[in-house]
Amino acid sequence: MYAFSIHPLAVLVAAIISFAIGSVWYSSAFFAPSWARITGRTMEEKQQLGKLARVINYALVFLSLIIVALVITFFQENLFIPTIGQAVAAGFWLWFVGVGVVTMVSTITEPRKTPGDSWKLFAITTGYWLVVFLVTSLVIFAMS
Repeated sequence: MYAFSIHPLAVLVAAIISFAIGSVWYSSAFFAPSWARITGRTMEEKQQLGKLARVINYALVFLSLIIVALVITFFQENLFIPTIGQAVAAGFWLWFVGVGVVTMVSTITEPRKTPGDSWKLFAITTGYWLVVFLVTSLVIFAMS
């Protein structure tokens, strides 16, 4: 039988930190301009979604981050991870299988107009999720 005790504060802190990282990652100071160019979307289009649609989108992102934290909690508890290095390794492997490989398949099968853009988009998107998985692993490990 698997053990699974939820640490609500750790899950919430991990989700909040990951959400903040995403706000910076996809800001105009970092990857938003490249992301917009590659996807063909503009920041103006994003603003035109309307406030309710943006709130729903951000709420779904936050819910996704909570789910990631819950899954990482489950794996850390059931793998009996004793060190911070192993927590980071577990976060990496969960990211690799759950995000990296899956996103790579869609990157290969959905080429962009400009050569190399698929891989740039892959790097932007999966880079963010790699940071999320690693940070979440660290937070869950440290607070559990």
